Amino acid sequence: MFSSHRTRSNLRVFGGSSHPQLTSAVAKKVGVRVGLTKLAKFANQETQVELKENVRGQDTYILQTGGGESPNDSLMELLFLINACKLSAAGEITVITPYYPYSKGDQKAGHRVPIASKLVADMIHKAGATYIMMLDPHTPQLEGFFNGPVDALLVEPLFCDWIRHMIPNWEQCVVVSPDEGAVKKSVSVANDLNLDFALIHNRLKASREEIRPKRYASYQGHFSNQLMIGRPIRSRMASNESEEANDDDPQNDVGICIKERIRQPSSSKSDAGIGCLSGSVNGRHVIMIDDMLDTGKTLRFAMEVLEREGAASVHFLATHGLFSAGCVDVVKSYDQDFLKAVVVTNSIPQDEVKKLLPSLHIIDVAGLIAEFVRRHHYRESVSVLSQFMPIRDEHQPDLVPERLASLRLAEGQVSGLIPDEGTSSAFEPSDALEDPIDEDTQGEQLADRQLMKIRKGFRLSSVCWD
Repeated sequence: MFSSHRTRSNLRVFGGSSHPQLTSAVAKKVGVRVGLTKLAKFANQETQVELKENVRGQDTYILQTGGGESPNDSLMELLFLINACKLSAAGEITVITPYYPYSKGDQKAGHRVPIASKLVADMIHKAGATYIMMLDPHTPQLEGFFNGPVDALLVEPLFCDWIRHMIPNWEQCVVVSPDEGAVKKSVSVANDLNLDFALIHNRLKASREEIRPKRYASYQGHFSNQLMIGRPIRSRMASNESEEANDDDPQNDVGICIKERIRQPSSSKSDAGIGCLSGSVNGRHVIMIDDMLDTGKTLRFAMEVLEREGAASVHFLATHGLFSAGCVDVVKSYDQDFLKAVVVTNSIPQDEVKKLLPSLHIIDVAGLIAEFVRRHHYRESVSVLSQFMPIRDEHQPDLVPERLASLRLAEGQVSGLIPDEGTSSAFEPSDALEDPIDEDTQGEQLADRQLMKIRKGFRLSSVCWD
């Protein structure tokens, strides 16, 4: 059993080849150097991994993201790094995957397909991982695929901070979800900033011409006789000939079982579906939130709907920027006066995309990950990193002034962290401490949510150990 005494000297940070810049930035903010490893390929292109320093009994963190240029190689490299640490008697192994590999394979998309995300989770656990941390999982069920603890951090606080500082007159904007899958994230941002919300959803078209009788050839045998009681039994050939000859004859009811609604394949894009908007964006500036920007199909569809509905401009924010399958061309196809900005985090390397899209905005998540490492190493709560931080309408009175006064007296007077009058930023430079609302009272009333403005904060952009 290893010692429970934890200092910075018994912490190790390793990284794979998928995102060395992020690994270096996290290690620098944490206050340690990146662990020495040998990452190479054998002559037959198999992955080679070797640790070049001692990890016995150390609290070990391995940072490897998916979605890069070689996601399969990155995954194998991650598994080998985990197993190398396990076989080297590392104390605890925490895997940090800013973008979880194979995130979209979280359910069966057909009858004969694997659930890839679950399989990857099993391999990571089998390799020897103790804890898992990821940023903005594609779907909530990803957390349930693991047999151990999982921390899924959200980047909504970083999005809100960027919006407040980079979008002029953001108070007049409306937050839009591009599809049903991004509703929860979009609503969180809208509630945090006290903005209006709208939803884009896809509805398939259906017309009366699509309703036609479905005919089945009669079958001989006991099962067929039960279905066709009171009707003449014909051979398969005779039934098919009769159906072909009299398909349009309304009097011919041989083999007609039921009438079904059958959707015919659409020959045009407009026939395939139509975007419906729940909410109003006419003449307003839009902030669109999603978890990833992959092929750009969702973005294109949402932009067509917003243009049709009369939106003034669009800022698109996504956590993970994969930019695959011509997504860069999709972004370039829109006028910068309408698509004002595309914002992603550096959970995936964006160096090459930045060269193609100079207007791309990148939010750094190194501070968020470094603060997670610090809190996890010292066994502090990490829930505060993704805590909901609504902004109160200063024109409205406090819903529970007694509660606010007691919190200011009990928390602010001791720590000296009470914001000045009129301050609305949730990112106050201070020591990383717990939420002032204790566990017994959290979630009791919506009014308590309004008090998180005065919570003890921290700098996500530059975490310091000193």
